[in-house]
Amino acid sequence: VLRTSAPAEDDAVCYQHPDGVRRLSLKAAPVFDEHQRMVAVVGTIVDVTARYDAQQERERLIRALEQSNSTLETFAYVASHDLKAPLRGISNLSDWIEESLGASAEGQVRDYFALLRDRVQRMTSLVDGILCYARAGGESGTETLSMPALLTETIDLLQPSSKVRIDVDCPPLEVHTSKVRLQQILLN
Repeated sequence: VLRTSAPAEDDAVCYQHPDGVRRLSLKAAPVFDEHQRMVAVVGTIVDVTARYDAQQERERLIRALEQSNSTLETFAYVASHDLKAPLRGISNLSDWIEESLGASAEGQVRDYFALLRDRVQRMTSLVDGILCYARAGGESGTETLSMPALLTETIDLLQPSSKVRIDVDCPPLEVHTSKVRLQQILLN
């Protein structure tokens, strides 16, 4: 019998069995007679190998999950940066074009530039939300949302073809949930 350096339990020992190393938990208690003299020792031996192996597997899976989460967070950060760079470029370009047009950009043209910048901001917010979601291990903050407004915003993000008609008949419903999660569901 060899004492392990990292026993399965405080009192576990390793035993070389023909089937392999077994981990045993040993417990003993003295038995006293009416004169308080120890007359015997009662003990138990419990094979805790399966519990020890399960604990080792659990710890291995936790380490693997932590590594996977770290990789996911790194990916989300890089993807977020890579997605936001073209959005910043689009926003800057629209500002420059509008400045170049100066006073000649009137009415509907200015509205188009405002719409373009609004959609760039929405997309930036969506990317930020996904990054936040990835950093929090899948949890994102909840807020009270107006469903008609969220549906309208989501349809705007989809930019449906002029040949497509989307009618929204939603009562003035408010929900308390994650905007990022619900919007991802609606977009999909």
